[in-house]
Amino acid sequence: MSLPNRKFPELDHVEQEHMEFVTQMLQQQISSAQGKIPFSEYMNMALHAPECGYYNSGCRKIGEGGDFITAPELGSLFGACVANQCNEALHQLSGGSILELGAGSGALCAQILERLSKVDCPLETYYILETSGDLRQRQQEFIRSTCVNADKVFWLDNLDDFSLHGIVIANEVFDALPVDRFEVGIEGFSFLDVEVIGSNFEWVKTFHKATNHGIDKIIDRYGLTEGYCSEYCPSASALLRTLSTILQCGYCLFVDYGYSGSEYYHPQRNDGTLRCHFKHLAHNDPLIFPGLQDITAHVDMTALAETAIASDLDLIGFIDQANFLVNAGLMDELLDLNLSVEAQMSLSNEIKRLTLPSQMGEVFKVLALGKSVEHGLSAFRNGNRIHSLQLQEA
Repeated sequence: MSLPNRKFPELDHVEQEHMEFVTQMLQQQISSAQGKIPFSEYMNMALHAPECGYYNSGCRKIGEGGDFITAPELGSLFGACVANQCNEALHQLSGGSILELGAGSGALCAQILERLSKVDCPLETYYILETSGDLRQRQQEFIRSTCVNADKVFWLDNLDDFSLHGIVIANEVFDALPVDRFEVGIEGFSFLDVEVIGSNFEWVKTFHKATNHGIDKIIDRYGLTEGYCSEYCPSASALLRTLSTILQCGYCLFVDYGYSGSEYYHPQRNDGTLRCHFKHLAHNDPLIFPGLQDITAHVDMTALAETAIASDLDLIGFIDQANFLVNAGLMDELLDLNLSVEAQMSLSNEIKRLTLPSQMGEVFKVLALGKSVEHGLSAFRNGNRIHSLQLQEA
C-alpha cells in the first residue's frame, strides 16, 4: 500500500508487515463484497479485527510511548475526581459495583481503587468489559502488580446474563464506535463507502434515496445542504440499549470528546469530525495505516442523550470536563500537599491540560444518566448544560 507524501514517522519492519497484513485482509473483504464496504465495516475491522486490528495488536497505543494520551495517563487528578463521584453515588445506592467499559491501560481503574481504598466506600466489585485481548492482558498485568484491592477486579468478555447495581464508567469509548460516513445530495444522501483503487483504499459514493432513515432525520433537523459530509453512529444505540438492560439501579458516567447536535452538524463543520492518531500525530485520513492508527469520530451528545432516554435511562447532567472536575473536588486535591517545585510544576501542567478550553477542558464532555435513582450527582451542580442539547421529545 502506497502512502501519501506527508511527514509521517517512518514505519519499522514489523509495522510495515502488520499494515500489509491488515491491508490484504481488508482488500479481500472488499473483493468479496462486490468491490466496496461501508466505512463502518472498514473502521470496525481496522480497529477491532481479532489479533490484527489496532486495538488487538501488540503495539503500545496509550501514553507517552503510544499514539495518544487519555486523561488518566496525565496523572492521578482525573481518576481521583471520578472516584469522588463513584463514592458519592455508591453511598446513595447503599453499595454496589463499578463497570468500566474499555479500560485502556488500566490507569483509571487503578486510580479509582486507590482513592476508594482511603475512604469508607461500599464498593463490592470492579468489573471491566474489555474486548481487546491485548489490552486486557496489559490491564491485568498493570492492575495486579500495582493496584490496591486488585482482588476486587474482574474482567468480562461480554454483558450477556450480567446485571449491575452501581455505576457504569466509559472514558473515551463512544468515540471509537464504528460510524457511517455520508454526504448530503439533492434528493437524499450518499454513503461514503470504501473501495480499492490500485493498492490504495479510496472513498466511493453509494446513493441512498430519501427514506425514513436516521441520516434523513439529521439532514432535516439541522438543515444540512448539498455537499455536507459528516458521520452517523448507529452502534451507539445498541450499546445504550444493552446498558439500560443490565443496569438495574444506578448511574452511567460517559466522558468523551463531542458536541451537542447543533454544534456537531454546524454549517462550518461540513467535513465531519473523523480524526486519526498515529504516534501522537493527529490527522484526518482514516484510509491509510490500516491496523496501525487509531480512528475516532466526535460524539453527537444530543443523539446519545435522546437514545438513552428512549432506552429508559434518565438524563441527569451534561457538562464540560473542566466544570465536572472542579465540581468533583479538583481543587481539594491541591490542599495539604507538601510538594517540591518540580512536582508543583508537573501538577500545574496536568491541571492545565485537563481544564483549559484549548486542551481537554471544553471539548471533552461528561454525560450522566441514571436508572431508578432518586438523587443527582454533585459534579453537575454548577455548569450543567442540559439545555444546550436541545432535546426533542420522542
